[in-house]
Amino acid sequence: MKYELLVQILFTLLAKSTVTAKYLSEKYEISPRTVYRYMENLELAGIPVVRTNGRNGGFSIPDSYRLPASFFTEKELLSVKNALLALQKEFTLPELDTALTKLCAMEKRHTRPTVIRSGNVIIDSIGKSDSEGLRHKTALLTSAANENKKVVLDYHNVKGDFSKRIVHPYFLLLISGIWYLYGYCEMRKEFRLFRVGRIASITLTEEAFKREDIPLPEFDFDALHAEKTDFLIKIAPAAVAAAEDVFGVENMKERDGEIYFSGFLPDDDMLLATVLQFGANAEVIRPASLRERVQTAALSVMMRYQ
Repeated sequence: MKYELLVQILFTLLAKSTVTAKYLSEKYEISPRTVYRYMENLELAGIPVVRTNGRNGGFSIPDSYRLPASFFTEKELLSVKNALLALQKEFTLPELDTALTKLCAMEKRHTRPTVIRSGNVIIDSIGKSDSEGLRHKTALLTSAANENKKVVLDYHNVKGDFSKRIVHPYFLLLISGIWYLYGYCEMRKEFRLFRVGRIASITLTEEAFKREDIPLPEFDFDALHAEKTDFLIKIAPAAVAAAEDVFGVENMKERDGEIYFSGFLPDDDMLLATVLQFGANAEVIRPASLRERVQTAALSVMMRYQ
């Protein structure tokens, strides 16, 4: 029921320019607090929900956003296709031919990674964002990219080195739940890909840059995905709600009375820190490498307090 309601809310957002929490609350007979929780679920699913404050504010989705093929199941795609075929027999409209052509293309790439471009935001498949801090950073970078304003980044690279970078932000990418910034780095004098989670702070400047008319970059998605590991983590009941926020409720499964979360995330220090925040409420089942690192980190913490 929750999934069905979430889909209905999504299509309401797609159909209208802006909707308020009160409107959704009354339409679907849920509390305003639940509305905000559903908005967070949509954001975690990679849907670019825009929040506007003020008298005429509310929730909206950019007009340029299109649902990815992976949003529909194969059975749902087949049902829509059959419906269009039935209409085609009754009406001779060129729009139906075009729709069927696009739908067939969606079927062919249904199992492939889907790249969505919405202005200066690029989304590869449906992923999840992590926290309010991450959403704040992506909002700042999106604003800078839209206004062609330079940003100053305090960046922490994969080797653990900090550096201050002046960057011309071009695109934001959400690649299976991991946010990246693609832009021109004045220090390196070249276009580079920055992982947003490694940006410690962002300063939005008033200095504009001249945006080059560059084509959509050919990002090596396979290489980025190759960094990920298949994880399985058992979570105690007391921490299930927090784990849903971090890993996504869609990745939760119950087996033999125990709650597990599974999926694919980079096996790096950020994943280690994510697991450690749950303390004794989390047990890593796989991968073995992450389990060993959690044990080592836990022992190190214990030694400090002896």
